[in-house]
Amino acid sequence: MLGDQAKGLSPNVLGRLKAQWSEEYKLWSQDSLAEKQYVYWWADGICTSLREEDEERLCLLVIIGVTPEGKKEWVAISDGFRESTESWLDVLRDLKDRGLAVGPRLAVGDGALGFWSALEQVYPETGQQRCWFHKTGNVLSALPKSLQSKAKADLQAIWMAPTRKEDEAAFKGFIKRYGDKYPKATEKLLKDHDALLGFYAFPAEHWVHLRTTNPIESTFATVHINHICGLLWEYDIEIAQGRSAVQRRLPEILEDADNGLRVRFRAGLHGLAEDLCHLNERVTHYDAQINAIAQDDPHTHDLMNVPGTGGKVAAALLAAVGENPTLFANDRAPAAWIGFVLRQYSTGGRDRLPGIGKRGDVYLRNQLTHGARAVLRTLEHKQDRTSRWAKALKVRCHTKVAIVAMANKM
Repeated sequence: MLGDQAKGLSPNVLGRLKAQWSEEYKLWSQDSLAEKQYVYWWADGICTSLREEDEERLCLLVIIGVTPEGKKEWVAISDGFRESTESWLDVLRDLKDRGLAVGPRLAVGDGALGFWSALEQVYPETGQQRCWFHKTGNVLSALPKSLQSKAKADLQAIWMAPTRKEDEAAFKGFIKRYGDKYPKATEKLLKDHDALLGFYAFPAEHWVHLRTTNPIESTFATVHINHICGLLWEYDIEIAQGRSAVQRRLPEILEDADNGLRVRFRAGLHGLAEDLCHLNERVTHYDAQINAIAQDDPHTHDLMNVPGTGGKVAAALLAAVGENPTLFANDRAPAAWIGFVLRQYSTGGRDRLPGIGKRGDVYLRNQLTHGARAVLRTLEHKQDRTSRWAKALKVRCHTKVAIVAMANKM
């Protein structure tokens, strides 16, 4: 977790590292927000297995925001109890005290009342968008299992409708179809009607990101994996990197009675494994929905024809750039905007792009770089012009340089 040079860490060293990290978090949580503006927020409470003696389990209150420039940032990370209104009020009031006078245009979260009650008190001008993944689960829980598959498809037809008018028609159809026999299920939809459809007031290329709290869920799935691996390393049990490796090994470790795990530790590890399984199910669901939306949207479908670009990357590109074909003057300009060149100079009618750097959109650059790496691995038997150029470049340059050059060219 800390690298090859971190072997043999003593308790004293770990104590100093913990103190250093605590100080860094303290400084970050006190930064001024007077110059900050956010368009969107995603808020969620991540329950942990930590507790203080006989107290309730702590809940990590997390807010991720997006600036007008499209940059994703951590806004708040704090602890609280049960996502209560009081805990969220402490978080939001702290943001306001640090200079964030105006809230985002839209906040996305689940149905936990604590956050929404606090938001209305501190940033009443902010719009509300309920997470469709959480709402779908709540509605299906009030229906018999024999109907859940059909009802899930009907709910998907609501939030994937291309216009607000068609959305309202699908919404009314669901209420009419299930309302008489299963009023509890339809009541869960009706009470949040406006908050479930808030994303329609924003650009269509952003809808895929505004329907759910996926940005937080996907991040904390990785956090859970690192947490589990770190705990097991204390018992000299190593697991290969990657989500699939952890999911494959955990059942074996929990069933092995001779690996030295204490009873309480094994019980806690079992809880973390269940949390990870739940998070993975949600992330998988979000990924499938993003890919389905990307297939249906003509602009995103065209972007998926770029080598090494799948549904998620295509959706992120469209959300960041939009549908304006005149936004960039030439084919090299998008690469400069994403950050595959150091800087761009325009003088005397000439554009100069001197070299490779790391400015621009970090997320898009990372995803396109991974896509370029995958493309380079499959070039051995290809003879088209781009493949011949890339293979020659791999011979002349370092592999990482060739990967970034390929991403630039794509």
